[in-house]
Amino acid sequence: MPQIPLLEIVIFLVIFPLFTPIALPLTVLYLIFLQGNGLDLITGISIIFFYGISVFWIPLGFLRVSKTGKYLSAFDIPKTFSFLRRNSLNYAEAWIDLSIISLIGHFCIPFSPWGITWAYLAIVYNFNEVLYRDNLNTKMTDYPDSWFDTFSGSFWHAVKIKDLGFFRKYKYDNDKSFVSLNIGPFKIPLPRLLEKLFSGSN
Repeated sequence: MPQIPLLEIVIFLVIFPLFTPIALPLTVLYLIFLQGNGLDLITGISIIFFYGISVFWIPLGFLRVSKTGKYLSAFDIPKTFSFLRRNSLNYAEAWIDLSIISLIGHFCIPFSPWGITWAYLAIVYNFNEVLYRDNLNTKMTDYPDSWFDTFSGSFWHAVKIKDLGFFRKYKYDNDKSFVSLNIGPFKIPLPRLLEKLFSGSN
């Protein structure tokens, strides 16, 4: 009876989830070229194409939420498409940077978890840079609930008015405020809904 390579299996199970964004395309390519009775070429290419379009579109939804402060705006297809049209080159550049950074982060074996963590921070920065450049050409007054505008324009000048453990409430522009979660040196602005719950309970 052949010996089961348990160590190799464990290593594979630990490392493979790190490649989840490319897991589907790799599986499809395997079924097309290496599996005898797998997918035909047209079906496989179609799956990869529509998957790629979906993945390419997802960050646009996050940017819309950052811009408007409303989660449902991620599903506003016309305005999301308009954002992409205005920022197509910057968005493509962010995706190129994302791809390079992700590959470096994923292949930092055995330090991939740390590589991916830092890669995501760099990716967030790259996409927020797209949002920042767009804001230079649009009026943020159209989006009074924008978290991006609140953080970039007011966070550093805000005055702390309440400190309760991990949460801190800040006030800016006399009558406006926001709440952040504080973990060590990191300050994470809370979503509006959680902010209202926090404000209502304190």
